Amino acid sequence: MTKWWVTLFSLVLLSAPVLPAPQTLAPDALVPGQRGIGYCVLQGTQVDSFGVEILGVQNNAMHPGRDLILARLSGANLEQTGIIQGMSGSPVYVDGKLIGAVSYGWGFASEPICGITPIGEMLELLERDLSPPNDLPSPPTRSHHTTGGFSPLSLPVWVSGIDAATEAFLADVLEPVGLVPVSGVAGQVTSTAATEPLRPGSSFGVQLVRGDLTMTAIGTVTWVDGNRVLGFGHPYLGAGAIDMPMTRTVIHAVLPNRYSSFVLGSAGEEIGALRQDRATAVAGVLGERAAMLPVTVTVDGPSTQTSLTAQVADHATFSGALTQIVIYSALRSVEKLLGLASLDVHLRVQLTDGRRVEWNQVFSGLHATLFAAQAVGAPLSELTWSGQEDVHLQSVHVDIRIREDVRVAQIMAARHQPQSPRPGHPMTLQIELDPFQAPREQVEIELPLPATARGLPIQIR
Repeated sequence: MTKWWVTLFSLVLLSAPVLPAPQTLAPDALVPGQRGIGYCVLQGTQVDSFGVEILGVQNNAMHPGRDLILARLSGANLEQTGIIQGMSGSPVYVDGKLIGAVSYGWGFASEPICGITPIGEMLELLERDLSPPNDLPSPPTRSHHTTGGFSPLSLPVWVSGIDAATEAFLADVLEPVGLVPVSGVAGQVTSTAATEPLRPGSSFGVQLVRGDLTMTAIGTVTWVDGNRVLGFGHPYLGAGAIDMPMTRTVIHAVLPNRYSSFVLGSAGEEIGALRQDRATAVAGVLGERAAMLPVTVTVDGPSTQTSLTAQVADHATFSGALTQIVIYSALRSVEKLLGLASLDVHLRVQLTDGRRVEWNQVFSGLHATLFAAQAVGAPLSELTWSGQEDVHLQSVHVDIRIREDVRVAQIMAARHQPQSPRPGHPMTLQIELDPFQAPREQVEIELPLPATARGLPIQIR
């Protein structure tokens, strides 16, 4: 298997276009009325062109020292669709020189007016270290919503294997960082058309999840320098140094939308790893593999059992949330989700040093499935953000048993025997319960008291 991957990636590297350093124009060399041309994929893998008219330059537009070029786009049906989600990174040339990438826009805009990130600010990213990160990643900083509706173009995240309810669950996780989940035409493609070398204007994807469930964000390549790829023109997740798979993509069509149109696309083969995610662009390396975290979820329902296997992005900030999505998708695949239910959840996390962490919890009630999926992210976050140098996740296994009843009870009374507990000796708790839709009952729990508790108050929960 190892030799196969080495051979595959060697072929990718050999086929990567080696382009000369781009001739560029700085923002201060542009004047209103100048015309240029931009490139992106609107169908299949063929790079199409569109017209560009320079409107002006905003200095210190998004951040101090960061300029933004304003332009009106035309052609390629953009007058009807407006700026399209998936165009992020589309390279723009004026007088044959690269000026930057389409990256910002306005929701509900009646004209295809956009913001272009200057190429000089983007090329700085290729000078950074593009090796896999070794330290703990920083939390994401990207804010999608800005004043007046002007913001980085959202990246459509194409998701397979989900229904409408799961898509809504996804939106709560992804939209705060500018990602828009879209279900429907997704999954993997193996079309021979998706084997062409990447070049400026090509579409490419960044995968968050792959396997029985796939999630791929789609954007556009701005520049290719040997085996290094530059794109998007704005942050992906704003996470700094990252390690996520880059894939080829095939665009099926453009779907017009009153708020913001977007491309319908599917992920192809893995071609490299995204390594930098900064304010002005993202950058990755062709021919390298990103580390992923294996997640397996088994759901034992009242009349069926299902198992879902996936790999999620191995990132301290996102692994927990992505695992929640995988769990919720697995739960949605069983027969019963609505109504009263009880779930026994057993989480097993294997660490790279051989240790294993186990976590058990019971959820019961009308929204038990939602609470169960959300709760699993907490122990994963505690592990990844523990600050311990030797805590690295290797795999995650979740076993869930669903019962068609409610195991909830109110504690009506609690007593302990003996009346004067002794440290180092057992104590018996006598508890009166009032279960949901069931007769009251008495239970006894024997609790050993530690010898070190002498002279200390003891609180039992």
